[in-house]
Amino acid sequence: MTDRRLAGIGYMMFGITSFATMDAIGKWLVRDFSVFQILALRSTFVVAFLLAILPLNGGRAAVRSSQLVAHWLRALCSVAAFLFFFTSVRYLPLADAVAVAFGGPFIVTALSVPLLGERVDLRRWLAIGLGFAGMILIVQPTGAGFRPAALLVIASSFSYSVLMILTRWMSKRSDGGEKTYTFLFYTFVVQSFSGWIGLGLGSGWHPMNPSDIGLGAAMGCLALGGHFGITRAFQLAPVSLVAPFEYTALVWSVLLGYLVFQEFPGKEVWFGVAVIIAAGLYTIRGEGAPSS
Repeated sequence: MTDRRLAGIGYMMFGITSFATMDAIGKWLVRDFSVFQILALRSTFVVAFLLAILPLNGGRAAVRSSQLVAHWLRALCSVAAFLFFFTSVRYLPLADAVAVAFGGPFIVTALSVPLLGERVDLRRWLAIGLGFAGMILIVQPTGAGFRPAALLVIASSFSYSVLMILTRWMSKRSDGGEKTYTFLFYTFVVQSFSGWIGLGLGSGWHPMNPSDIGLGAAMGCLALGGHFGITRAFQLAPVSLVAPFEYTALVWSVLLGYLVFQEFPGKEVWFGVAVIIAAGLYTIRGEGAPSS
């Protein structure tokens, strides 16, 4: 059981790292293209890849499931989380949006008690609280007061939280029988359709040069890695254990900001990173300790 939980933590960190890199690319592309176009492009690349490897995963049997309604609902939650967040950053400073969005682990942990029947002990609440405190130190919200656009970030965070809860619930309900490939297939098929439908109802496709298309393909690869990592994490470990490791995205954000945008963090940022790492190590130590 301990090995499964530690593996869950590893998958979560892999997934979060992939998502953090994808977000950096998305921030670059969203300046020139609509959110729906980016969603359609990256998701279509992933669907093409998943169809190519379908025979290696059991053929049609890999997409059969007794939980189709839950799969569609989970996929729609992923679409909502993407659209709400990337729309919000057009109206809010990124630091403020991230500060609101990373309240997600609190939502997930709270929902895991009534919906999944999981027990959340004081150690895990403390780890989440420490991670949230480190996040505040890193992003340093402007404190300019509440703005209606912040509701979009809250909606994104809630959608993502429901997605994570559904992943764990479906895995427990199938007793681990639901394949990771099945989760990924339905997620990206729904995302792709949603992106193209959004484009058709909106401004339509804007021409992209080869480098932009390449970045879109890279976003697809990273999105696939991110969803794979997070799906496996919640298949293997309790929600309240792996949720705090979402905060490691902020560590990668600091590194990418320095390497790509030449933004050198101040001392408050480094202190925040230290707090986040300490919270993660505290959780891992607790998992490896014998039960009392």
